[in-house]
Amino acid sequence: MGRQGRAVVAGGPRKEDIERLVSGDAMEPIRIFVGLDAEADADPDFEKMAAVAVREMHRTGAFERSHIAVMSAAGTGWINDFLTSGFEFVGRGDTAIVAMQYSYLPSAYSYLADRDSPVRSSRLLIDAIRKRLGELPEDSRPKLYVAGESLGAYGVTDAFDTIDEFLDGVAGGVFTGVPGFSRSHRELTENR
Repeated sequence: MGRQGRAVVAGGPRKEDIERLVSGDAMEPIRIFVGLDAEADADPDFEKMAAVAVREMHRTGAFERSHIAVMSAAGTGWINDFLTSGFEFVGRGDTAIVAMQYSYLPSAYSYLADRDSPVRSSRLLIDAIRKRLGELPEDSRPKLYVAGESLGAYGVTDAFDTIDEFLDGVAGGVFTGVPGFSRSHRELTENR
């Protein structure tokens, strides 16, 4: 899963940390990160990676949590700990964070070389998770959130075809440093 992916899944608050900060009980947060296959010599198979993420969500019990967040990484797989930890503290650990790596390149190079992968990988992961959530009883279905920073924010916001699809498809989102070329960012800015 690479250095950044390992940092994502190993970092953040634990149950005890959350209970120390908020009054009452908390759960151990779940973090899932699917890295790129270093052996692959072709384009990344984002559909296969999304399927791996959903299988891991089943294995860890992520679909039994109240809150699931799809977080799109920036460039090499880095995700800002303010996004992950904040979500886990607010959700009292009754959370699952799921992310996929879309590039080996730092954000600046990814920006120049490939603007398609952040959006395509985010879309496939979100769609796979939404499909599974749609199969769950509505009264026990976890809420879905999305988040990202920089190219991650671009990937996850533009994974939705329209602002209405975004508003209908998720319970909320946090985006920082969204690049100006993001279709969603441009649309919201022009129509504010």
